Amino acid sequence: MTEGEKEFEYIITILFLSLSLVSLDSSLVRGSQGKPDSRKGKEMRDPFKDSGSADDWFNNLWTADVDMNTATYGNTGTDMLYKSLIPKSPELTDVIARADKRFGLGDALKSLFALLYMKEPEKNNDGGILEQPVTDGVIKDEKYPQLKALCEDKKLPSFSAVCSFAESIEGVTDNTEIQRAAEIAGIISTLGKQAENLAERIKGETKPDKRLFLINRLFKKQKQIKDLNEKLREQRIKISAEMADNISAAAKKAFDAASQTAAVLRAFGNDDAAGGNTETDEALLDRVRENDTLKKISVMLGKYREIIADKRKNSFSYGLGEKYDITYGNDISNCLSSELALLGAPETEILFFKWYYEKHLQQYRRREPSVKGDGDIIVLADESSSTREIAPWVKAFALALMDIALHGNKKFALVHFASSRNVKTDVFESGKYTTDDVLAAAGHFFGGGTDFESPLNEALGLLTSGFESADVVIITDGECEVSDEFAKHFTEAKLKNRLTVTGILLSADDDCGKSLLPFCDKICRLGDMSADEIALEVIGKKV
Repeated sequence: MTEGEKEFEYIITILFLSLSLVSLDSSLVRGSQGKPDSRKGKEMRDPFKDSGSADDWFNNLWTADVDMNTATYGNTGTDMLYKSLIPKSPELTDVIARADKRFGLGDALKSLFALLYMKEPEKNNDGGILEQPVTDGVIKDEKYPQLKALCEDKKLPSFSAVCSFAESIEGVTDNTEIQRAAEIAGIISTLGKQAENLAERIKGETKPDKRLFLINRLFKKQKQIKDLNEKLREQRIKISAEMADNISAAAKKAFDAASQTAAVLRAFGNDDAAGGNTETDEALLDRVRENDTLKKISVMLGKYREIIADKRKNSFSYGLGEKYDITYGNDISNCLSSELALLGAPETEILFFKWYYEKHLQQYRRREPSVKGDGDIIVLADESSSTREIAPWVKAFALALMDIALHGNKKFALVHFASSRNVKTDVFESGKYTTDDVLAAAGHFFGGGTDFESPLNEALGLLTSGFESADVVIITDGECEVSDEFAKHFTEAKLKNRLTVTGILLSADDDCGKSLLPFCDKICRLGDMSADEIALEVIGKKV
């Protein structure tokens, strides 16, 4: 069908509906005057011939099942929460202001927020034109399970998703099918009000003939409403089909927006699910959104903090030394009693020793304690110009180590370094720093050349200000020679103060990193491991 043919069909449909409404209004007027229609064949058109059957239908009319085909989501509490968040987004406020002319887009967005935020979304039977196409479209999208997991019980990720969705979908709402649906919905609304007025008149009418006449009129009006609702249902199906691709694309953008918000809150903010300070977190989100480096850091740091939290949880899931599986070996202390029983008879003793030497005795597998770092943590972060590209990972990794240190009531220091004159130290102790302090440390970058001696001396200096048995991690991408005298001095100080030094080499060049050997106990090279693998290895030893 061409666009011209569609438009012609639309005009004819609306004209028919309008004429039908006029006709019904005229009938209602005649009925209100108490002048029954005397046209031939009326008896065939009226469904009820007697007051008994008419009253039975009228009384059962109010106990019919609720039609949930236009269902929306939400409750008073969730709607109020959403309303309180709207002023925090001028962009969404503008969309909603325009949405009044776009057939209920504002209500559809409110319903979407409830769908994402509520653990068990509650359905209501007052959905607008776009609510069902939008919510059903999102639910059917492949990204929905992930989006729901990100947003459930988290107000700011849910709100971020809605804001992004609104910006993506607003422009496609002005189409012919939506206009048709809006016209039909308007007529249904008018007929519904007329039906309510008729019902009230019926309740107060005592004359049987007049009451029968009014009930027949109400029946016809209800039939009209039912038919139009079916047309509206068909229109919604058309709208859903036409908007499917747009809703899918909008859902993907909404997922990205919610992911970024959740990452920032995991990395730097409060626990949104526990009801964190919304204003504080909103200010944090605004600050991070304006800084590309902080955005990159938040994604990686959020991931590492999740890994750390999971490792902490799992480390307490089982008691150390607990038996949890059966394996094979020759550890007598862990052998099953049935295996040891083989030593009780000469004919089975030989079998025991055979399995012993083959390491094939059945034995318990026990959960063993892992070796974890227990000292303060000092990170030396190379901020020379050549590290600018990988700087977000360096800071995310450093802040993950800070999380580990402070969680264990240890001190943490981040030493920024480049050339010999460019050294800056940020010290963090539990309860003695702010989010602004963390963001400032994360966003700091020197540029310039590289010098190792200055940050290493800074690490030694921290030992005189309360750092004990520190684990030092130096992250660098380049070569920088240290003097033999300095290397000797640092080695002595390291042994005296029980320092351990791990080098993270951000270069795959085999010739690079030799200058780390005089003072590092272990070197992790980016060429041998990915950045995430390096982070997980170091984190795993310290959690």
